[in-house]
Amino acid sequence: MLPSRCASYTGRCAAFSLVEVLIAMVVVGVILALVLPALTQAKDQSRATRCIDNSRLIGAAFTEYSDNNKGQLVPYRSKSPAPEDSVVESKKQGYTYWPDLLSEYAGSHEIWHCPECQHGGDHGFGIGYNQLTDNESMKDPVRNLDDLASPSMTVMFGDTDVISNPDATPDSWVADPNARGQNRLQFEIPESSTWDNPKSKPHRVWNRHLGHANVVYADQHAASIKVSRMGFQEDTKAENRLWDRD
Repeated sequence: MLPSRCASYTGRCAAFSLVEVLIAMVVVGVILALVLPALTQAKDQSRATRCIDNSRLIGAAFTEYSDNNKGQLVPYRSKSPAPEDSVVESKKQGYTYWPDLLSEYAGSHEIWHCPECQHGGDHGFGIGYNQLTDNESMKDPVRNLDDLASPSMTVMFGDTDVISNPDATPDSWVADPNARGQNRLQFEIPESSTWDNPKSKPHRVWNRHLGHANVVYADQHAASIKVSRMGFQEDTKAENRLWDRD
């Protein structure tokens, strides 16, 4: 039993001294300093786990689309009216973008939404598609799964954003906080016409989750890797790059 702070001969209780209050505040502060980082990391880890789970579903939808279309890869966009419940606000009238083309196989629109992407009124859209399939920025775009020499080593989807410091090393890339979800539909690769274009906003895969990016390979498996492993910083003919077909 704790000793009483009340004087027995008066029946009055003494107040805590200023020193005691300060000591208590310091103790509480130390406890919070120890606990809050752990809670924050646990929350970030939970978000990263949700996103990698979504990435696996995207990979499955991507593969199912290809299986049902004679090996063709889902195009970046097709010249057809977007559905009424479109995931994407069409940049150009009469076009349907890849998330809507995969929706039939995805099962839920929620798989496109990343809990780390809540700024800009974009409803959390956070996945970009490899620019290899875009006939507007690539001289020789990829059309079929067979065009990829190593599907298990080719990243087709990844955590994407407009990057504010494209001249930095890939693992140091930082997302522009004012970017909208629409800008995350596609990630650039060094062989595209927009990679070094000063008039083009740099759309890149970046380390969004605890220093790693969630990516989906052409064989549908998902992984969490550092962006530097994709080989953006290397020569376009480097054998270990994960963004090209050769």
